[in-house]
Amino acid sequence: MKTCTRTLIFLLLSAFTLVAQNSNMQMQESLVLGDTPSNGDEYLFSDIKQLCTDAEGRIYILDQPLYEIAMFNASGEFQQTIGRSGQGPGEFLYITSFLVHDITKQMTVFDAMNQRVTSLDADGNPLYIQKFPAGNHLDYRYTRLFGNDKLLVYEWDYEELNPNEPFLHIYNTRMTEKLCSFGKAGNVWDLDKEEMLSQMPTSHPSMVVLDSTRVVFVPYYYRGELYAFRYTGDTWEMATWHGQKHFMPPYKVGRKKGNLLITSVPSGPAGTFYFQANCRTIGLFTVGDDYIIHFTKRRIRKREHTVNYELFDCKGALVAYGELETSSLKPASAYNQFIVNVLWKDREDNFYLYCLLYPDEDTFYPVIRKAAIINLQDIVER
Repeated sequence: MKTCTRTLIFLLLSAFTLVAQNSNMQMQESLVLGDTPSNGDEYLFSDIKQLCTDAEGRIYILDQPLYEIAMFNASGEFQQTIGRSGQGPGEFLYITSFLVHDITKQMTVFDAMNQRVTSLDADGNPLYIQKFPAGNHLDYRYTRLFGNDKLLVYEWDYEELNPNEPFLHIYNTRMTEKLCSFGKAGNVWDLDKEEMLSQMPTSHPSMVVLDSTRVVFVPYYYRGELYAFRYTGDTWEMATWHGQKHFMPPYKVGRKKGNLLITSVPSGPAGTFYFQANCRTIGLFTVGDDYIIHFTKRRIRKREHTVNYELFDCKGALVAYGELETSSLKPASAYNQFIVNVLWKDREDNFYLYCLLYPDEDTFYPVIRKAAIINLQDIVER
C-alpha cells in the first residue's frame, strides 16, 4: 500500500512538472529604433509612453512632447508626426494614450488636458471630438480595444477606492455610453492596509482582451496572481490564475528613504511615501494560437534586474516560466541596457521592448527593440 501511495505521489508530481516547466526564453531581434543619436531627431526618444502598430506594420510611438504621435513604416523609417499642440481639431495638449483600429484604420486619441477623445482617419485628419464622461476617475492610459466597436477602460480613484465598486468599464468607441462594468476592487487589492498601499499599487497594470467575453488583468505589483474575467451572458465572473510566487514581497514601502531603492515618490492625501518595487508586471499578451504570456521584472539588487516570463494556456494553467535571455537583445557597443517595458505585440507575434541604453552612469538613450520568440514551440513541447 505504501509503495502504491509513493508511486501515485510520484506520478502526480511528475504530471505537475510537465505542466509547468522552468525554461529560459530566447528572442531574436529584427529592428531597432533610436539606437544611436546620429540617426536624426526623429529617432531621438525622450520618455516613450506608448507604442502600437497597424495592419500594415506601421509603428506609432507616443513620446515627449505629449501632443504628437510619431509614425514609422514597417522598416523603421520615419514617415510623419500626427497632431500638434493646441486645443483645436487635430490638436492636443497631453495625450495619455491612443488606439489604432485594424478594420477602420482610424486612430482614437485620449487627451487628458483637453479632457476629450478625438477620432482621426488614416491620414491623421479629425473625424469627431467628444468630451470625456464627467464624474468619474477613468485612467485612459490603459484603454484597450474591446471587439471592433467598444473600449475597455480602467478606473483608478487616487483618493479613495471602494472595495465593492467595479474598476473596469466597457464603453462605446465615442465614450458617450457606458455599456457595463465589472471587477470589484476589493477582490484584487488589499484595501485594508495603510492608505498609500490602497492607492499606488492600483497604477500601471497589465491587461489583455482575449475575446469579446474574456479579459485578464494583472496589478502593477505582481504577487503571483492574475485575474481573469469572463462574461457568462448575464454577469461577469472572476477566476484567479496562479503564476510563480517569487520569494520576496512585491514591494517595500516607508515614510523615510532609508535604504529603499526609490522607483517613485507618490504624494497625496496621506503624504509622501517611498517605495521599492521588487516584482512588477511589464506586459501581458496573447501569443501563438492558444497562449497568454506575462512578462515581469524582478529586482535582484540595486541596479540589477531580470526580466521573467510566465506562459499560460487559454484556461489559465501555467505551462512554463523562466527568464528572458537578453544577450541577443543587447547593443553591439559596450552600453549597459535596462529593459523598462514590453509595450506591444503585433499580429505576427513580434514584441516591442522599451529599453534604456547607458553608455555611462549619467547618460541614457531610449530605444525600441522589435523581437520575436524563437524557442516558443520548444518550451511548449517540453
